[in-house]
Amino acid sequence: MNWIGIRYTLVLGALIGLKAYADFTERSQEQIFVAGLTLLLMKESGQCGLSTDGAAPLVLAIKWPCAFSLDSTGKPRVERFENIPIVIARHSTPKPVPSRDCDSEQQAIRLIDGRLEASSVMRSVSCFNGTEDQKNFTALFRW
Repeated sequence: MNWIGIRYTLVLGALIGLKAYADFTERSQEQIFVAGLTLLLMKESGQCGLSTDGAAPLVLAIKWPCAFSLDSTGKPRVERFENIPIVIARHSTPKPVPSRDCDSEQQAIRLIDGRLEASSVMRSVSCFNGTEDQKNFTALFRW
């Protein structure tokens, strides 16, 4: 095999690997257990969706891919306010170089009587490099 054939094989292998990674990322779902239920993040019409134990998803107002806010140990964080569990889903897209900012959005979701309720969306230029302030779990809801 000549150099052209070897290069072609390497490039083709890399493209197949990238496609497999993109497909895996597209299908990946984050999950967390809250109040005896499994909450799953999933892609729903290009948006972030959240489902409880396989039920029809609540479509959030933030883009896919999304992730749960993490605690200091790197696990999805659940806060409680008046004994109501609350999680935060977030999406972040880096701005073009040379900027070190991101276009980010997050939405808190609370579980009340077995149903999901989403807050308003908070937008920022933060790239989510740390844990969320506890207030972010409750301040996004307008009671």
